[in-house]
Amino acid sequence: MKKSFKILLILFMFLAFPVMADEGNLYQAGETVTSESELAGTSFFAGNKVTTKGNIDGILFSAGNMVTNSATSDYAFVAGNEVTISEANFKDGFFAGSILKIESSNIERDLYAAASSITLNSNVGRNAFLAAAEVTVNGTVNGDLTVYADIINIDSDTVITGTLKYPEDARITISENAQVNAKKTVKGSSKDLIKIDIRTKITDMLFSYVNALLVAIVLIALFAKLYDKIAEMGKDKILSNIGFGLLALLFVPFVSIILMVTMAGISLGLLLMNMYVLAFCLSTIFSSFYYGNIIFKDKIKNKYLLVLVTLLIIYVLRLVPFIGGLVTLLCLCTGFGLVVSLIRRK
Repeated sequence: MKKSFKILLILFMFLAFPVMADEGNLYQAGETVTSESELAGTSFFAGNKVTTKGNIDGILFSAGNMVTNSATSDYAFVAGNEVTISEANFKDGFFAGSILKIESSNIERDLYAAASSITLNSNVGRNAFLAAAEVTVNGTVNGDLTVYADIINIDSDTVITGTLKYPEDARITISENAQVNAKKTVKGSSKDLIKIDIRTKITDMLFSYVNALLVAIVLIALFAKLYDKIAEMGKDKILSNIGFGLLALLFVPFVSIILMVTMAGISLGLLLMNMYVLAFCLSTIFSSFYYGNIIFKDKIKNKYLLVLVTLLIIYVLRLVPFIGGLVTLLCLCTGFGLVVSLIRRK
C-alpha cells in the first residue's frame, strides 16, 4: 500500500510540473528523508521522519509521521502526524495533521490548515483558514482569520488586520494586547459544522463511487476490448496522456463553439461537444482502468476487483483537503488523454 500511495503522489507531481530538472532528488521516500539542497522543480518527499530545507523552485509535497519543513518554495502541501513549519517561505500553504505548528514562517498569501491542534506564530500575507479542536494564534494575519475550533486562544502578539470569524459556541480567549480589527461569530456549533461537512462529503463520495463502479462494471462486461486497450498503455505513456488530455480539456469546447457558429459546422460542433461531455463523465473510470493496471496488475488479477479497489482509492483521496482537487484534475486530464490516444490509434 505504501508503494501504491507513493506512485499516486508521484503522478500528482508529474501533473504539477511535467518537465523536471535534477530528477533524482525531486522525489524521495524512506524511513528517514532529509533534503537540504537546491531543487529546480516540484518535489515530493515521504517517510516516517521527513525534513526539508533549502530552496525548491516549484511546489513542495511532503508527507510522513514526523514532518518538518523549513524550505522556500512556491507552494507547500504538507501532511503528517506531527507537522512543524519553521522558518519556511512560500506563497500559499496547505497543511493537515494531528499536531500542527507554524512558527517564524512567512506565508505570502493564504494559509489553509486542518489538524487536532494548531499553533500559528507566523506572518500570513492575506487570509488564514484554520480547523481544529484547539487553535492558538500569536502571529500576524494581514486579512481575515477564519477559525473552526472548540477552543481558540488569541495571544498578546497577535495582529489581525481583517475580521476574526469563529463559531458562536467556541470558548475563545483574546488577550488585551492582541490587535483585532473586527470580530464576527458564525451560527452553529464548531463540532456540528465540521461533522455536517464531513458527513455530507462521505455520503456524496459513496453515492458517486457506487455510480462510477456500476458504470465501470458495465463497460468491462460489454466493451472488454476497450478495457484491454487502456490497460495496454503502460506507465511510459503517463506524461503524454496527461499532456494531450489537458489540451483536449481546455481547447475542445472552444473548437466546438467555433464550429457551431458556422452554418456548415453545426452538426460537427454538436457531435464534438457531446463527445466532450461523455469523456468528462467517463474520465475517472478510464483513469481507474489505467492507473489500476499500472499499480495493481501483478497483485490483483480480476478486472472487476482491480477497478473496485482503484476507484475506491481515487474517491477516498478526493476527500482529503487540497489533495482532492489535484486527484480530480489528474483524473480529468488522464481520462481525456486516454480518449485522445484511443482516437489516434484508430
